[in-house]
Amino acid sequence: MALADAMAATASTSPATSASSAQAIDPSLPGADWIVAGLGELQRGEIGVGALLVAIGAPRLRELGIAVPAAADAIVEPEHQLYALAGAARGDGAHAAYNAWLQRLDRFMRAAVRFGGSAGV
Repeated sequence: MALADAMAATASTSPATSASSAQAIDPSLPGADWIVAGLGELQRGEIGVGALLVAIGAPRLRELGIAVPAAADAIVEPEHQLYALAGAARGDGAHAAYNAWLQRLDRFMRAAVRFGGSAGV
């Protein structure tokens, strides 16, 4: 499924949007800014660091009550794409950047579980 097709399917079948999900996310949680940005990127059909982090964590984020757009599921090998972005942005420091981004995702998910389950609300 192409990203544009997934975006259309999400818009027509899902009552929750990334905006409503973003409102439910406690901004004080570590990494919340990246998740909110990623949800917005997916809603706009963009693929950036945030969107790739959301795609990587989509199953767990959904378990936490976050409405992740179906577009996240259409991203092929988000881990590889994230590493490619890290390489483009950091060159020799790609591995460190990649790991730091994944740690932000992990910190967000752990904090959401610890401080309120459904993304901290």
